[in-house]
Amino acid sequence: MGQWGQPIVRDGVTFLPHYDTGSDPFAPIGPASKVDSVQVTDIRCPKCGIPIEFDQIEYVTQVVDHPLPRREHTGEIIVTLSCHGETWRVSSKRGKLPNG
Repeated sequence: MGQWGQPIVRDGVTFLPHYDTGSDPFAPIGPASKVDSVQVTDIRCPKCGIPIEFDQIEYVTQVVDHPLPRREHTGEIIVTLSCHGETWRVSSKRGKLPNG
């Protein structure tokens, strides 16, 4: 269960986080609430404002050892975009990332 949070706009990309609120879908979203998924709802070129498509989406994961070793989504996604002959990456948590 869970609920959708408020849209987050970072460098022309609108991210919509979904929070795991346990078995109560009406539990308030607070600082301890964990993002269990993120959707991209709108992408616009930050230079000219036209709608654009993403080139790639990366789901950031981390290694978790409890109760079994596995990779778990961190609640962050990184979107790769291109417009005006430039390519850049935008994180749902950190905004525009340096090229490299």
